[in-house]
Amino acid sequence: MADVNATQMRDALAWATGDEEAQEPSSNPFVWFWEAVEGDFNENRSTSQILVDAGISMIPLVDQVCDLRDLIANCRKLSRDHTDVWNWVALVLTLIGLFPALGSLVKGILKIFFGFVRRTGGEKIIEAVDAAMNWVISFLRRRRVQEYLKSHKVDEVLKWLATEIKAVRAKVSVAELTAAFDRGIKVVDAMASKVEFVPVLGGKAKQALLEVQKIRLAADKHFARALKPV
Repeated sequence: MADVNATQMRDALAWATGDEEAQEPSSNPFVWFWEAVEGDFNENRSTSQILVDAGISMIPLVDQVCDLRDLIANCRKLSRDHTDVWNWVALVLTLIGLFPALGSLVKGILKIFFGFVRRTGGEKIIEAVDAAMNWVISFLRRRRVQEYLKSHKVDEVLKWLATEIKAVRAKVSVAELTAAFDRGIKVVDAMASKVEFVPVLGGKAKQALLEVQKIRLAADKHFARALKPV
């Protein structure tokens, strides 16, 4: 993950809103980040929300913010219950999104699949994938996605995606996951330090960092069990 600075954050927000002079919800873009991830995390998103989240993966830096949001949400849930293997699977799916070589379009497609699979808790994976395909096709028809495919000279889209996803699958291992986890923690730590002295928010950011670090210490013995269903 790239280091994050205020200029990048402002540029990312402007890109996300389509407004070159977009104003952040706060004068401090790092405060904006922590305001975005605090509170309850939505585990029951609508299909359209999943699709929007996938679209965000096409926006540099904003996708990293959302990855960190999901990382913190997963770790918070595991802090409450670290015995449920599907909580660890959810974390693994988030960490796959942090793989450095993962292309933005493939990442968006995987987010759609993962969103549907998370809903089932692993009980009806085939049905979840089938349902997700309809939305994958809709996503691929979007103008920005079509422009991406054209610029990368992709003709047989589904065949290309299958090849890319197989390549991702081949990289999924405990070592790769822990490396991605460590990179994520480094960025969370850096961003938490930016709001360290902001009243109330600084304490929340520190608590989120501590939760992520705590789950990292327990991750090695749980990842192997979570890899099979992944």
